Amino acid sequence: MKGWRIGHIGGTPLLLARSWPIGVLVLGLLYVTGLMSSMPLVEAIGYSIVAVLGLFASVLAHEVSHGLAGRALRRPPEAYTLTLWGGHTTFRAPEGRPRDMALIAAAGPASNLVLALLFWLLLIALRGEPFWILAPLAWVNLALGVFNLLPGLPMDGGHLVHALGWAVTGRRDSGMVLAGRLGQVLALAVAAYGLVPLLLGGDTGGTSLWALLIGLFLWQGATQSVRVARARQSVADVDLRRWMAPAVAIDAAARVGDVPPTGGVVLDGGRPVAVVTVEAMQQGADPGLPVGAVARAVAPEAVLRVPVGADAVAALGRAARHGDVVVLADGYGLWTATVAQLAQHLRR
Repeated sequence: MKGWRIGHIGGTPLLLARSWPIGVLVLGLLYVTGLMSSMPLVEAIGYSIVAVLGLFASVLAHEVSHGLAGRALRRPPEAYTLTLWGGHTTFRAPEGRPRDMALIAAAGPASNLVLALLFWLLLIALRGEPFWILAPLAWVNLALGVFNLLPGLPMDGGHLVHALGWAVTGRRDSGMVLAGRLGQVLALAVAAYGLVPLLLGGDTGGTSLWALLIGLFLWQGATQSVRVARARQSVADVDLRRWMAPAVAIDAAARVGDVPPTGGVVLDGGRPVAVVTVEAMQQGADPGLPVGAVARAVAPEAVLRVPVGADAVAALGRAARHGDVVVLADGYGLWTATVAQLAQHLRR
């Protein structure tokens, strides 16, 4: 995970990307410049600090909503990250169903739209007194909610399109290509919105520059999504079991003498927790020792649940960060291999 870790939310790390201070500075300067014509500089700076921090608090609420939805659907978040462009939430595993993808994606914009409504209601209840604080927060949350619902990746609306395409075609990656292409169309439209006034000399407030930057951001995200989808399609027929060895189950309470010469996978409460290799069994350990004396621990992240396709390859990539041995427990048996062996076959 890249960035500065500044805390945890519900056990999930909260990170600040190294680009985040740049976003704070730019937004703060823009807001101060806009307020200086209607109030003293010190007061404008104070309002700007509140507004910018409120913006990123709204982005954080957006990302935490994604995480809460994922946790409710048994897809816990791995980290929340605030960036120059807003933020993103990473998860420990991919969605298992189109419905889960749609619900998790919709949770973020929904939270911003609810916050926008609450800020407007509070402003009405207080009769407009804290206008320079509540009104910008209401507008920011409305903009975040609506903008993120645009139907193209990398926006949340793109994930809704992705889920719909997945549900209709039965193929996750086909939905991703569709959403990525729509994202590229949106990127061009936003860039054109900024470029045309700039070419005609009609923009003097920097709106065109922001539109071009946003269009560039959208294009990069959409293009990366298409690239990932194409890569996933190229490994759709991969079956990791072709290059893995079947393994027997070994109870965690067993002794070395109970383990067959071929070794196996140690289970604790039905969960793979370690591997006993053939080489370990050939070391001549005392048969009365606990099996843990000759076993190699396996991290939970190194236990694969999907044997076939892009999700299996992606899970292998995540597992490689947690050790050099992986275990496949796919409901039909246990399988083991080293990361190096599998990587060698995948490169062919």
